[in-house]
Amino acid sequence: VQFNDIRFVTNRDGQDIVVSRKGSIKILSEDGRELQDVQVPYSATILVKEGQAVAVDAELVKVDPHNDYIVSEKEGVVEFVDLVNNI
Repeated sequence: VQFNDIRFVTNRDGQDIVVSRKGSIKILSEDGRELQDVQVPYSATILVKEGQAVAVDAELVKVDPHNDYIVSEKEGVVEFVDLVNNI
């Protein structure tokens, strides 16, 4: 596999989380031909490493379609201001 325009951060659990908006993972043949180009959405968890050989039907990323995430590239403290509950 080859990563294209993918930026990610590693969370506390050691998982790589995508923070780029338009990245993809390319599946290449042994001779370097592109077999497939998979778009990787923001906040997806990457399950493979760049350069790794993968089998047919291997899971490359994990996506939670039911939640929207905000992922920080920097450490810090989040402070909520002017939020109103139950609206």
